[in-house]
Amino acid sequence: MAEERDILKAEIHDLEMVKGQLEQEIENRKASYDKLKERSGYKAIKKMEASLNEAYGKAKANKIAFLYDSPFKTFKKLAYEMTKFTGKNPELHATYKEKIHDFLHNALREKL
Repeated sequence: MAEERDILKAEIHDLEMVKGQLEQEIENRKASYDKLKERSGYKAIKKMEASLNEAYGKAKANKIAFLYDSPFKTFKKLAYEMTKFTGKNPELHATYKEKIHDFLHNALREKL
């Protein structure tokens, strides 16, 4: 029993040494990886990625602003023409007014 215990202690000691060596190797590889990231322009690439993401966000916002502005102008023109049309043909005006109201109501409910 004592002999088996001594053998197990020796194996534990050997395993602890191997574990220490592996941990040291991991530390060394992490350090070399960090150095490689700095040298290969990793930071520059990440900075460029961030600026591209920011530019993409701004472009999307500008597109939405443009798309908003276009129907806004069209609606203003439509409202102006409808007010001019009120006196000339009230029946047709009421029909178009109802159609426009239904279109806008359905579009807002379904799309947004």
